[in-house]
Amino acid sequence: MEVNPCLCELLGYSKDELTKLTWVEITYPDDLVSNITEFENALARKAEGYSLDKRFIRKDGLIIYASVLVRCVRNQDGSPDYFLVLVQDITARKKIEAELREYQQQLEQMVDVRTHDLNLAKGAAEAANQAKTTFLANMSHELRTPMTDPKGLDQIDKAKSAAERLTLEALPFKLSTMLESLEALFRHKAVENGLILTTNLPAELACCTLLGDRIRLEQVLTNLVDNAIKFSDRGEVSVRMQQVSEDQGSLLLRFEVQDQGIGISPEAQERLFTTFEQADSSMTRKYGGTGLGLAISKHLVVMMGGEIGVESLSCAGSTFWFVVRLTAIKENVMIRTVQAVADGSAAECLRREFAGVRIIIAEDEPINREIIVILLEEAGLVIDVAEDGEQTLALARQNRYALILMDIQMPRLNGIDATKV
Repeated sequence: MEVNPCLCELLGYSKDELTKLTWVEITYPDDLVSNITEFENALARKAEGYSLDKRFIRKDGLIIYASVLVRCVRNQDGSPDYFLVLVQDITARKKIEAELREYQQQLEQMVDVRTHDLNLAKGAAEAANQAKTTFLANMSHELRTPMTDPKGLDQIDKAKSAAERLTLEALPFKLSTMLESLEALFRHKAVENGLILTTNLPAELACCTLLGDRIRLEQVLTNLVDNAIKFSDRGEVSVRMQQVSEDQGSLLLRFEVQDQGIGISPEAQERLFTTFEQADSSMTRKYGGTGLGLAISKHLVVMMGGEIGVESLSCAGSTFWFVVRLTAIKENVMIRTVQAVADGSAAECLRREFAGVRIIIAEDEPINREIIVILLEEAGLVIDVAEDGEQTLALARQNRYALILMDIQMPRLNGIDATKV
């Protein structure tokens, strides 16, 4: 019956051409069945209208995606008079959604590959660690003696150089996932030692995505938890994580591993994070290890811009702690923008915050009035309509309204004068 210039431009037809076509003729064939079903439901009064996404065929043969909102306008006897249809071009949105789906699939494939590689690397690292522990345990405190052998000094220099060249990755991860991995790794060992392993991660950190080197961070925690279990024969080993501060998306996080084990004297604490040092030389023979783990942990923590320390007394347990700064990743801007378009975030916000709120639409032009009412009712608002300023004033005096949307040019009393009254 009638089309506006915007629809003509969208579909590539002139007004005369478009009004001679039915909507069936310009609808993409695969979308016809669902569209016809909705249309017939509206005709049969099963619904006053409907909305859907569909494809149109332009005059030049190109396919475009559109969001369609349809409302059946009826005569006083209830019979259909005409259909009012709002069409919005969403071709760009659909393209972005398709790209996002493809990107998500790629990420999932990358995660699968990465997980497989990490499992292989973990197995190799555990084997290497066991070999290192066996070798160093046999040398124990002799390594404290300064090395004068040129070959030995050269090997130490190479090891030190390799450690200094270590680089950190910056990949997204969640602390909750890392903590689950840590629990799975040590739960059985803790039970074997008669210990209880507990963890504490605040909810706001559990759902936060961070940017950093999860592997290195997990290395430090793994070493601290392993030591806590190794040097404890009773009680509980507790792993705690908390946020200390936030600065423009950068989070300062504190990690603590507390045990009720043998403890460490104040004198021993001063040299605890030095290479090849332990609190007591006899520990090597009784518990295994050489103290290398704490030195490496300190090196990794410092690389992450943090610091590490311990609070302990002999025979009274220990709390090893470290703080590092990591970036909190906000929701991806592109995904958020697409999601806002896809979900109609403005309308969702209205529905969430103002559903059921009553407002007045003051508009004398019937089509404009009908369109505004359709859109705002879709957003959950309760609408009263007025065709001029006098009707608006009468309604406003009878009821309380949260908002009045006032047209300016209206018969009898215009919007400006009505607002002044």
